[in-house]
Amino acid sequence: MHIRDNLELPANHYRLLVHGVPVATAEIHPERELALDPGGALGQIDGIKGKDPAFGLDAVWIQPHQRAQAESMGYTVVDPATVVATHLSPVVREHAPDLLGHEEVQQLLATLGKTAPKLAEDLTPKALPLSVVARVLQNLLIERIPVRQLRKIAEALVEHGAHSQDPAVLTAAVRNALGRFIVQEIAGAAPELPVFTLAAPLERVLQDSAQGASGAALEPGLSRAVAAEPGRPTAPAAGRRAASRRWCWFRRRYVPHWRGWSATACPRCRCWPTPRCRKTSGSSWSARSADAMTGTGSGKEQS
Repeated sequence: MHIRDNLELPANHYRLLVHGVPVATAEIHPERELALDPGGALGQIDGIKGKDPAFGLDAVWIQPHQRAQAESMGYTVVDPATVVATHLSPVVREHAPDLLGHEEVQQLLATLGKTAPKLAEDLTPKALPLSVVARVLQNLLIERIPVRQLRKIAEALVEHGAHSQDPAVLTAAVRNALGRFIVQEIAGAAPELPVFTLAAPLERVLQDSAQGASGAALEPGLSRAVAAEPGRPTAPAAGRRAASRRWCWFRRRYVPHWRGWSATACPRCRCWPTPRCRKTSGSSWSARSADAMTGTGSGKEQS
């Protein structure tokens, strides 16, 4: 971390950069303290109004002698150094994949070698080159998976490194090895973990898209259908009109369908397009629809 003056910034402002690119900026008053209202403060306190840089909460910069008064009124008072540190912490977590390079990975492996020298020796350069190990750790950080379980990660890489050196495949293997740890990070002490299940065709499409096997991103209609709340159709764009009608086997009648969108007026209709379904006004329907993969009751119109 490097700190330097920047005369281009306004007074009492600072900027955080990652590899020379600004990622955050905020205002700070070094001679004052920041009083945060957690929601139950009694009354207003004199000072310079501002924002908490980390969470964007309304705050007031007060004089140090006002600290006791602010705390008695229900404010949380923090010093300027704590304000900057609290702001820096989420920025570092968000940009951790960019901050983890080959040199940092080498230092992590050197630390691992002090407690498990044979494992560190087998990992690199025997099983995998340093660049592949670095890429796997970066992939984990992109998915917000901490890499502090370095010994478990190294064991999984040594085990699967003999079969593949693809970072995507190795990341999946490490993710499986860290399954309990990942669940603990998400659910904590909760006895249940909410999950979503995907239809097999949709799962294959998402996997191919993530690995770049298809060479293209998700089809827009399918993306909207996946992002929509299950059981509800996606909303049509403003100004769009219902330009076609589709036979609904649930309602036993024709229902409007929004042209160019993966939404049907009947979210419970999951029928495949048939000759009766193709009786539309001015358009036809493809035999493969997004609802066959998502189960949301949506269809894809082909004009």
